[in-house]
Amino acid sequence: MAEPPSNHAQTVTEIETNRKPQNQSAVNHTENRISYYELQKGDSVNKKYEIVLHPSPYDAQTVLTEEQRKFYLRSTPIVEINDEVEKIAKQLCQKKKEDEEKAYAIFEYIRDNFDMFIPPRNAEHPLF
Repeated sequence: MAEPPSNHAQTVTEIETNRKPQNQSAVNHTENRISYYELQKGDSVNKKYEIVLHPSPYDAQTVLTEEQRKFYLRSTPIVEINDEVEKIAKQLCQKKKEDEEKAYAIFEYIRDNFDMFIPPRNAEHPLF
């Protein structure tokens, strides 16, 4: 399970959980940590967070460089950016004008349509 990071944009406090992870990855370059849970059939992980958003330090809209854009739109070990992913993203964003609207539309789609599964550690997954 990807744990939400505390950083310059937000402070995250876990306020409730029904179980502790068996293992956690180190915090990576994007400030994310992956928690590993070994679940039996019927088990679940329930977590509740308090997230405080910090005001943006930027007065003007930030424009990404081409290098930054490629970094954020790259494939990862968990998500391959392929033609199907690009097609879905374009469909979700076609009527949106602002980048924030587009990002939120993609976030909602992922939240509503995907469950996250991290393979067990003994599968030698690159995240652990």
